[in-house]
Amino acid sequence: MWLTIFLTGCASIGDYIPQDAVLSPAARADFGSELRGRPALGQSQSSAPVLPFSVFGLHYNKDIVLQSNDPSVEMLEIVMLEVPPEMAQSGQIWFAKISDRGGEQRLFSNSPEIETWFPELNAPRHAQEMDFLVVHSQEQTAEQVDLSLYLPDGRRLRATARYSGQPKRPKKTNSSTFNHSQDIAMALLEVSAKDTKIEASMSLAGERLPLKKVLGLIPIKAFLEQTQGGIATSSVKVHASGNAEIHLSRPIAGDSWTIPGDQVCEIGEELVRCDNLLTKTIYFFQDGGLDYATVQSWTGDEVFRLKLDSPLPDLSRPFAGELTRRFVADVGTIKGAGVGQIHAMWKDGEVIIDIRPEAPRWFASRPMRSTIRFDQEGGYSLSTIRIAPE
Repeated sequence: MWLTIFLTGCASIGDYIPQDAVLSPAARADFGSELRGRPALGQSQSSAPVLPFSVFGLHYNKDIVLQSNDPSVEMLEIVMLEVPPEMAQSGQIWFAKISDRGGEQRLFSNSPEIETWFPELNAPRHAQEMDFLVVHSQEQTAEQVDLSLYLPDGRRLRATARYSGQPKRPKKTNSSTFNHSQDIAMALLEVSAKDTKIEASMSLAGERLPLKKVLGLIPIKAFLEQTQGGIATSSVKVHASGNAEIHLSRPIAGDSWTIPGDQVCEIGEELVRCDNLLTKTIYFFQDGGLDYATVQSWTGDEVFRLKLDSPLPDLSRPFAGELTRRFVADVGTIKGAGVGQIHAMWKDGEVIIDIRPEAPRWFASRPMRSTIRFDQEGGYSLSTIRIAPE
């Protein structure tokens, strides 16, 4: 008990302590659409539905987490996803995520296709020859994963982890995102299963890389199952075509983006659906204004949902004053994992949308601002950036 009290009282150490949902089940169930009075609206400036931001979500079937004191490998994650057969005959793909001390997170894979995965996330990618070797024990009760890759500075990182096949569900699953990808994602995380009694080691440039220890005692190593989701930064041009589609082109001229290119999304009745190989993202509208958005895995399971207490107005049509909406976000099986507010206003011919998360603490530290600018062709640009907390 005293260890828990000490840990939760220290902000950096408190990242290792999961929480409950920030809304009770009753409060989450009561969080519905209130059809508030709509402001007077001007003439529409766009022929395409207006997305106020971009959401994302993904489920990791296996996630081996190792942390070190090296600033370039602050945390290593070796991840396995279950994927459709057209992506891999085995039904699985492995890749690695490395976060440095400043929070920048890079993705590594031995598959060149990693440079096309998750185009909505502006995270650096590295496709290179890598060794992912999964070894089953003779008793078939444990697995071992060996990883070898090269960091951007040329040093070789090796890691080995041996773990049991059945991590257990912890009592609390609403987990910190640390500072990982803090400049590109307002994220929530559910750790739905965890096993910290694994064997693991790392080396860098041929020298042993010790695992970081909490309070100098507990090495940080774990085998997890997790789901993450949230709002991502954006730099995208949007325009409608004549066949019930909108075209998204990344990035906006003058910006840089990890995966530049075009994406086609389907326009339905009061919805926009964007399909990728791994996920399907759907934005639902009422009278042209966003009501809620969901991200589903390729199997159809919902991994993330963001719901407003009342739909926004049609943002393509000018209105006076500032509108405020509350939102709730679900991730994985956690209903009410995060809450916050959205403030929207027209200013100097543009729409400004501030997304202000309030809880939990790690969610609240990543507010964002979207700016929507309309063009003469009936389309618009959406730019979403991280801003300083108030």
